[in-house]
Amino acid sequence: MNEQPDAILGAVKNQEHELTSLLKSTATQHGWDDHIVSNLTAKVVGDQIHAIYPEHLRDSVFKLEYGHEANPPRPAFRDFNVKSESLIDQALGEGFINELMRVMS
Repeated sequence: MNEQPDAILGAVKNQEHELTSLLKSTATQHGWDDHIVSNLTAKVVGDQIHAIYPEHLRDSVFKLEYGHEANPPRPAFRDFNVKSESLIDQALGEGFINELMRVMS
């Protein structure tokens, strides 16, 4: 994906708000605490999507995602990665069409 024109990657970056909503709803569905969910954001950096949260929540997020002692994993980030693929595919398709139209005009 590194060879994509900026316009195509920009189409994905424009989806950050929707990606953040998807991330938060996925974490909520997995039973994550509201104070953690409210601090989650999705950020598009280059051709990658990152789940962003404050450093002070790092241990809590890790324990939720991967489990801890008797608490089973609640893999919101991994589930989000799967769910976000269709949103990204749509954005890439729209970006590709827009770039193609720009080049052909």
